[in-house]
This record gives sequence, structure tokens and C-alpha cells, in this order.
Amino acid sequence: MRSYMQRSLLGICTLAFLTSCDWVTSTEEDPTKDLFRTEGVPYDVTFTPELTGSLETAIKRSSKLLRLAINQPSSKNALIKRAKKDQEVFYHILHENGYFEGTVDFNAHDAAEAPNGNQNKDESSENAVLGSKKPLATIEFKIIPGSCFNIGSISIHTDETSDFKQKQTLRLTEDIVGLKVGEPVELKKLESAKKKIKNYFLEKGYPFVNVGFPQGTLNKEAKTLHVIFPVSLKQFAIIESTKIEGLSHVNQSFIENRITWKKGDPYNEKEIKRTQKKLIMSNTISNFHVTAEPTQNSDNQSSNTQQIIMHVKAVEARPRVIGAGARYSTSEGAGGRVFWHHNNVFGDGEHLGASFRSSKREQRGKVSYEIPDIGGAENTLSFQGILLREKTRAYSGRTLTEGMSYEIPIQDTLSTSIGVLNDASRFYAQNTFFNSHLTGVPLIVKIDTSDSYLDPSKGIRLSLEGTPYWGKLGEQNGQLSRTTGTIQVYLPIKQNELGEGQFVLAGFAKAGTLFINDFTKTPPNKRFYAGGASSIRAYSYQMVGPLTGTTPVGGRSMAEYGAEVRARVSESIGLATFFEAAAVTTKRTPEFGKKDTLYGAGVGIRYFSGFGPIRFDLAFPFTRRKDANGKRIDSPYQFYISVGQAF
Repeated sequence: MRSYMQRSLLGICTLAFLTSCDWVTSTEEDPTKDLFRTEGVPYDVTFTPELTGSLETAIKRSSKLLRLAINQPSSKNALIKRAKKDQEVFYHILHENGYFEGTVDFNAHDAAEAPNGNQNKDESSENAVLGSKKPLATIEFKIIPGSCFNIGSISIHTDETSDFKQKQTLRLTEDIVGLKVGEPVELKKLESAKKKIKNYFLEKGYPFVNVGFPQGTLNKEAKTLHVIFPVSLKQFAIIESTKIEGLSHVNQSFIENRITWKKGDPYNEKEIKRTQKKLIMSNTISNFHVTAEPTQNSDNQSSNTQQIIMHVKAVEARPRVIGAGARYSTSEGAGGRVFWHHNNVFGDGEHLGASFRSSKREQRGKVSYEIPDIGGAENTLSFQGILLREKTRAYSGRTLTEGMSYEIPIQDTLSTSIGVLNDASRFYAQNTFFNSHLTGVPLIVKIDTSDSYLDPSKGIRLSLEGTPYWGKLGEQNGQLSRTTGTIQVYLPIKQNELGEGQFVLAGFAKAGTLFINDFTKTPPNKRFYAGGASSIRAYSYQMVGPLTGTTPVGGRSMAEYGAEVRARVSESIGLATFFEAAAVTTKRTPEFGKKDTLYGAGVGIRYFSGFGPIRFDLAFPFTRRKDANGKRIDSPYQFYISVGQAF
């Protein structure tokens, strides 16, 4: 006959707290004595049957008998007290890992009584007590875990009037809590599920939601645990107004221009995070906390809805920042960077900055000034001057650039900018000096509907950029135009009920061309190159395209495309496989499928950290070219480590 046992997991969590604390009941149990070895009753600890795997690790790490072995108890009774405390902790570890029917017993033997000759045990044994004395006693634990219980069902119990109660399905519930029916019970995951449930309802308009301790029903016959999460949603909240506090040097209008919610919107924790991100990135605010407060007339609202005030408490960041950084890579060698910023010159987030960075490939000095909210919220007028010295495989030389630009975010997903720049450069490449003094007008249009900057799983990114240049090309006046277009597409082949991508097909295509009458007069830094971390990964930096020996020439046109399959196999680990191709030619348009095109493929691992995925990629070229002497130009593989997806 099937039997059910109702238990509250609150009791188990309480036991976890009590048994994890080192309660001091006698002087010989004082953990501070670990610092000084004391003489008393030496002892040994054994486990039967032998434990294995993570259960063994957890039990032995939590054992006070093993941890306090050097601080020997003064008597056998004190030794037994330690063993009883270990017994309580071991029970909790079994329950925490789903072994609800496990048993933990122990026996205390004098050395002469110890089974299997423990009194002669080698001192190198992991269970042997530190010290030269032979053990006078042995504590023998008999731990029988029994069957591991699995999750039999999961449900979220909300208020009777909630809309969620009507639409709740098993799949939705599993995706919210991050658990699956049939997987082994782990109480740590159940505790983590509480936070996930709360975050879900905070994004659905319930700022006062409360999630209670999970409760469970054990089915001992089926070896399953039926888990119930009690949730009190309170009232659905509508924003009535916003109140801002904590400002002294930053103008309130600057904050208001970056708040993404408005009057009449439902409360949504996502909008708070979006606003916080904008303000933190502006470098004017170091901390941003929002509290939802019921209005005085909330009692006049219906029982299911109430109006709230968004109470914003902001902490201003220090406006002046000075810093330095260092880096190293096999291609660039050692490099460093120093910078100084003032992020709030006149109170509206004006940015004044200066920086210098140096590496084997380049030395770059930059001065910039940005004025936000010019002509509209978040519109930015920027001025900058850059002095750049480069030494790459393709060319070496210097460039001085001064310019200004005006960026207009038309909406969250669409922005455009226009500018003017003055570019003076002198380069040496292919045994030739290239001098130019050009004026350009860059125009950029961007569309971004992706769901994440570092780890997109759906949406598109489109960028179109065109810059016409006029001025001196060598000894003569001339003009050239440089245009590029990039599209990146993210298709969630499989996603959960919350819209998170579990299996994503990502693709990109990029093309560019130069409009100039005589390509040989094109400055090397305006030509197109491919290869490297942000291009076709199977080939090294700038090495795709026409070569003179092993030196890149650069191209008049460029085209790249690629696809990557990304699979998230666990909460912290993902896998990827990719295929990419690129062509760079001196023609107006590249011709795919011919000798100009190079192909590569590879595999990758993603570690999902708190700030974004850390990417490890290994890429292999399909073709390894040879120079005139028959020596391989291209390496057999390329390896990359960086933060964020490749595209």
C-alpha cells in the first residue's frame, strides 16, 4: 500500500543551520584550540561501507572528528560527543542530497576491540589521526544512504485570484524554478528556486511578492518528492509617479532622461535593471536602488491592483577617475594602458577623458569630450582627437585624427549618428610611402533587437556605415568612399518558457567595398583585411586576402560569413561549433567559391559567469597556404580566449 509522509522542508533547512554551526559545549571542543595540539585520547575514524563520490567528499569535509583530530578529546565521553554531532550533520547531508531514508550509526571501540586491526593501521591512511601516538579508540560509522529520491512533481501555489494560477503548466513551472521532474532531489537547488520564483513575479508586476519555504510530500514507495512552493503575490502594481533622492552634483533631469519606466506602466524589475545599467554605464552613479511604495490612495483601488511610487535612491560616483591596466598576448606581446576621466564636468554627465595605451602592434593616445542630452534625451555630441602609431603585418605608420559626431537613439533598437573628421596619415607598406590628408563624413545606422549584449539568443543586429573622404592622396587631390555592412542573426531553435535560449543558431554576414579610381593610391589603413578574433577565426590577424610573400596587401573589397551552433548544456557550461569563410580581393566585389575564399571551422566552450560568457575557441583552417619556398604561411590552428560570444 502506497504511503505518503507530509514534511515541511523548513525543518530540514533549520536542521542544516543548527548542525552546520560549531557549538561549543566543552573546552576540548573549542575550535580555537586547532592552533595548539593538545594531548588526550588519540582516535581513528572509519566508514563502512566505503563512501564514494560527492557524498564521501561532503561527509568527510563536514566531520568534526576529522577536522579537530589534532585537538584530542580529554576523555572517551568527549569523543562520543563529537561523534554524535557528526551523526547529526551526516543525516543532514543525506537529506540535502535526496537520501531521505538513509541511516547513520556509529560504534566506539577501544583499540584492542577495533575491528580489522585498526590499531595497527598505517599512519599514511587518510583516516589516521595526526600524531605519533597509536589510536586508543576507533569511531566506526555505518552510513547506509538508501535510495535517492527524485522530484515527483513541482507546483507553485499562489493566491486564489491570481491569473498565474489559471495558466500554470508543468513546463512553465519547471522553467521558472530551474528544476525538472525526475531529477534527483537537492535541497540547495530548491532553495535557489525560491529566488528564481521571486524574480519571475517581480518582472510580472508584483513588487511585494513573498515566496515561502518549499514544502514537500514524500512518496516512500515511489521514492519521489512532491515539491510545493507557496507564493503570496499581494496586489498587482501600477506606477503612479517616481521620486528621486540622493543627488548633489548630478542634475535630476539627467537621471529622469534614463529612466525606462513611465507613469501607468506595470511594475517590472527588468526596467529597473535597464535603468540601472544606463546610469552605471554613464559613470555618474555608483549605486541605484528602487523601492516600490504604495500611494496614499491605494485603499481606493480594487483588491487586485494598487498604485505605487517608485522611490529612487541614487549614490553618485566619484567624477574623477584615474587608472591603469596591463595585458599580454602571444601576437602583441606585453601591453599597458593609463587613463584619466572626469564623468560629470557640469552636472549633466559631461565626459572629459584622456588615455594612452601601448602594445607591440600599436601606441594610441586619445582625448575626448562628450555632451549628453543635446537636442533630446540621450542624444550625445562627441569630440575627440586620436594620435595613433601602428605596426602590423600589413603596414606601419602614424595617423592623427580629429573629429566630432552626433548620435541620436531613435528608439531602444534603432540609432543613427553623423559626424565629420580630419584624418592625416603617413604609412609605409610594400616598399612605398603613403601620405594622405582627408576629410570624412561618417554616417552610421544601427539596429539591435538582440536580447543580450554579450550572450544574444534571439533577434538581429544590423550596422550600415559609409564614409566619403575628400582631400590629398599623395601629391594629388582625390576622393574615396569606404562602406561596410554587417548583419548578425540569432535564432532560438529551442528555448524555455521564459524565452531563454537553450539551443541557438547564430549567423553573420559582413561586406565592404572601397570606391576609388586608383586602388594603388589607397592608404593601407583604409583597405580591408580579414582574419582574427573578430573575423574568420581560423586565420590570424589580417592574413586573409592577397599576400606579397607573407605580408598582407589589403583589399578593395571584403566579404565574410559564418554560422555557429550554440548549446547550453548546463547552467554554467555551453558548447559551440562554427563554420566561417572570408574573401578579400583587389576587385570591386569579392568572388566566393574561387581561390580568393578561405574557409575555417572550429569548436568552443563557454563558461557562463556572472558578467557574461567566457569564450574558449579552437579554430582550424581548411587551407594552409605556402610561400615561394614551400613553407607554410598559416598556422594549423588558432586559439582564442575572451569575454562574450564571437558575434
